[in-house]
Amino acid sequence: LTVLSAGMRPPVDSKIVHEGWLMKRGEHIKNWRSRYFILFDDGTLLGFRQRPENGSYNDPLNDFTVKDCQLMKVDRPRPNTFIVRGLQWTTVIERTFNALSPEDRENWVNAIESVSQSLKHESGLPTQLEQRMKIADPSPRKVSLDDFILLKVLGKGTFGRVILAREKQTDQLFAIKILKKEVIIAKDEVAHTLTENRVLQKTKHPFLTSLKYSFQTSDRLCFVMEYACGGELFFHLQREKIFTEERTRFYGAEIVSALAYLHENNIVYRDIKLENLLLDREGHIKIADFGLCKEDISFGEKTKTFCGTPEYLAPEVLEDNDYGRGVDWWGTGVVMYEMMCGRLPFYNKDHEKLFEMILTETVKFPGKLSQEAKSLLSGLLMKDPNRRLGGGPEDAQEIMAHPFFEPIDWQALYEKRLVPPFRPEVQSDTDTSYFDQEFTRESVDFTPPAQFGTLSSISEIDEQPYFTQFSFHGNSAQRQSFHQFDDIMDAKIRKVQNMSDGSKKVDAGTKTSNGRWNSSPDRPCHIAEDSLLCSSNTLTNYRGFFTFSMILLVLSNLRVALENFIKYGLLINHKKILLDYVAHVNTFPVILVLLVSHLFIWTAFITEKLSLKNILSNRMVFMITFVNTSTILFFPAIIILASDINPLVASLCLMCYAILYLKLISYAHVNYWCRCDYFLKAKGGVTDFAPNANSSSHKSYPANLTIFNLYYFILAPTLCYELNYPRTKKIRKTFLLKRFLEVLFLPQVVFALCQQWIYPLMMNAVEPLKMMDYSRMLERMLKLAVPNIIIWLINFYFLFHSFLNFLGELLYFGDRGFYRDWWNAETSQYFWKSWNIPVHRWCVRHLYIPLLSRGYSKSFSNLLVFIVSAFFHEYLISIPMHIFRIWMFAGMLAQIPLNVLTTAVPKSHRIWGNFLVWLSIILGQPLIILMYFHDWYVDHQISRMTPASAKSATCVPNEPFC
Repeated sequence: LTVLSAGMRPPVDSKIVHEGWLMKRGEHIKNWRSRYFILFDDGTLLGFRQRPENGSYNDPLNDFTVKDCQLMKVDRPRPNTFIVRGLQWTTVIERTFNALSPEDRENWVNAIESVSQSLKHESGLPTQLEQRMKIADPSPRKVSLDDFILLKVLGKGTFGRVILAREKQTDQLFAIKILKKEVIIAKDEVAHTLTENRVLQKTKHPFLTSLKYSFQTSDRLCFVMEYACGGELFFHLQREKIFTEERTRFYGAEIVSALAYLHENNIVYRDIKLENLLLDREGHIKIADFGLCKEDISFGEKTKTFCGTPEYLAPEVLEDNDYGRGVDWWGTGVVMYEMMCGRLPFYNKDHEKLFEMILTETVKFPGKLSQEAKSLLSGLLMKDPNRRLGGGPEDAQEIMAHPFFEPIDWQALYEKRLVPPFRPEVQSDTDTSYFDQEFTRESVDFTPPAQFGTLSSISEIDEQPYFTQFSFHGNSAQRQSFHQFDDIMDAKIRKVQNMSDGSKKVDAGTKTSNGRWNSSPDRPCHIAEDSLLCSSNTLTNYRGFFTFSMILLVLSNLRVALENFIKYGLLINHKKILLDYVAHVNTFPVILVLLVSHLFIWTAFITEKLSLKNILSNRMVFMITFVNTSTILFFPAIIILASDINPLVASLCLMCYAILYLKLISYAHVNYWCRCDYFLKAKGGVTDFAPNANSSSHKSYPANLTIFNLYYFILAPTLCYELNYPRTKKIRKTFLLKRFLEVLFLPQVVFALCQQWIYPLMMNAVEPLKMMDYSRMLERMLKLAVPNIIIWLINFYFLFHSFLNFLGELLYFGDRGFYRDWWNAETSQYFWKSWNIPVHRWCVRHLYIPLLSRGYSKSFSNLLVFIVSAFFHEYLISIPMHIFRIWMFAGMLAQIPLNVLTTAVPKSHRIWGNFLVWLSIILGQPLIILMYFHDWYVDHQISRMTPASAKSATCVPNEPFC
């Protein structure tokens, strides 16, 4: 057995035994990477990205020794694979390689075995393993774990734990990162650990974690760092879901300031992520974990190690290219995107798919982001590192000068004169409420116990070559300096004040190296703390209650469904609906209306063609378009009112005509803008408006004026016309099949729910409405609210996700942003902006902005948009039902005061804004439905019956209110 990754270079007189290409599997990210390996006769095995030239073996990507190793030949996960196994510290580890052929594998195995055997026989000295397993000199040093009282576990990872500790001499709190040497060696992280130690020692910046001491015991490495009581930024974002742009700007500025300092010192950080960003007590950023830093990287210098966190890796790292400081700005863009959008820009559980997304897909931004934020994120997440914001010689200055950071005073930021947007609320110095309770509840005892001696630090003389000269003291050699004395006195004063006001918690005691309690012989197990459900406790993890609520919700709805089935039996009968439709529904008007719609399309097309030839003036085009589009609204309404058509079929028909109306308005607007620009350029003698002959897919005016182009727009899942839409490269057959099955299946589910659940409720709601029995009306409305919201959600998914994606996939339509996260809407305005993106875009582009350009105010323009929307909602309901009420119109206008109310909710309580939005949907819809149904039922059903049949028609047998 041997110790791999010994970090050795071959002596000058070493000879090459074997060399060639191998695939090496990563230890953390399990993907394969092609490397050129060279085996020397001293046992050194070096791996390079390319074959070294002129015998230069500097900066290898892999550096192993195969002395006393074991070899295994396997054919999984790939054929021709072999494993080199060795002992690192006290742990057996493996490195996996894949050869090009069986013969190549055999050559490598034989070469490694021959070198290993020759080294074993030629040396009579103790083996390398024996030397490194030797217990080091246990002589005590000035700083050790015995100098601290270990309080709580703050975090835990593969290599060790981070523990909150109080220094006995100064009474100051520190976060001690305690790492196991054997794991560091086994995971090939020695170089990264030593780099972190060096970087921490030589850097000092207000937004970087500072190092107080570093020392080692016989089996552990310890970093004593300043304690950031605010916890990880990941913790806060997970709790709040999303940060405002103002808060993101502040955190982003402090990150940029810290990274600029590192870059000025020729250090690349390489691991920016939310888990490495901490908040101190004042709310300022503290960047931690410098293990992946790379030193001596100035502008133009490159490195090539494949390392980092998968979701944050820059494209140039994934492409196996040399990279420089630009990877830090990519990581900054990812974390700022997370803060403002609440999610990663690219994510997939499968790392291969994730890497493909990072390399090929474009970043998509929520519509609510400001233009400055989108511009900044687009610049930081530029895939080409040379074009990336901050990728030039100016480095961070390019980012600092961006308009997004215009409000930031960078000098005041550095001096911490800017007030943070959030300050952690901690009850005492040892309050760890911003850390995961999964860790803070753990025992601080070492498991397994230290097996090589006490917790005291060891002498580094003759220590294993990995960790020589590891120790560091943040002070000067004279620990009792005047500054230190002041710190001690201040700490003692604070201690006295804390004890006097009773805020100091009881210390439960810690264990010494012999396992005995050092604070009291009775081994106390109690601490002073409030109960979890008290308002003074800052617990935020109530996932169990959420699980309980979901179970309760499911059980309650199952009970209602069972009660419905017991009362009415099985009412679902799709066959009866189909037969009734064929037998009683007058289909001729519907067919007529749909056929006539093509006349309006051709009228719009011919009008544009004639206007291009100057046969029609712009005024005539406007008049024809106005008449044409107005007829689109009136013609189907007249046909439906004059015919006896099923209300559902009539409403669908009117919806098609309303969509056609909006599309042709957009078609006329866009062509008018293009036509004006076309004639303006022609008048000025400019000829570059002609279509590009080298681009068959890209269209420019007037090449877009074809009937095929117009019909494509009519069928496309959008209401806004463009000359060139984003297009997909191919049809995803599996995706298309899923959407097709949803389009077939979901309407059946809706019909079934309406027959089984809605119909009995509606029938039994007529009598309370006629009698104006308000208590029973309220009961009916609440009973209708649940099935209505379920059906509404299914219809939303059916229309905006299943049907529009199905249509978009067939037409290669690339923009699938049909909706945003309306379910998180904290204001009514955001709900209407995000739940129906095609309509919202049309209103902004063809109504709101034109009104503003004509000098109207924003409030008037918003009001007019709501009035137009209210008109169309009433249009789609009143005309099919042959009744003219204003319930839907009034309901839409009621969104205006609701928006005022939800906007007035303070930002710290925006959850109540979301509550009001959902409440208006859940209760407003069933109220309007009951009002329309009552009027329609009375006018069209009971009026046609005899008095006896009318009386019996208002209820369903076995219903309590029948």
